[in-house]
Amino acid sequence: MANNDDGSRINRQLTRKHYYYIIHHIGNTYREGSELAMSLAEIFRNEGKAEGKTALTNTAIRLITKFVAPPSEDIKQKIHK
Repeated sequence: MANNDDGSRINRQLTRKHYYYIIHHIGNTYREGSELAMSLAEIFRNEGKAEGKTALTNTAIRLITKFVAPPSEDIKQKIHK
């Protein structure tokens, strides 16, 4: 985070709306921008898939622990794969 002139903090975290604006702007401004925009979109999509997979595996492990029994490390590793 950066600071304002008055010393207060500025939140510089980009939202999904910011990403779409950037991709749209690049695609419309530069001839080769549409290829770059597609590459950025693919990167964000893949990151989302990875985060979703991690969330699903963590949820599965929690549910197994809650309703069956705590899984062994071996089983946890197999779930993560």
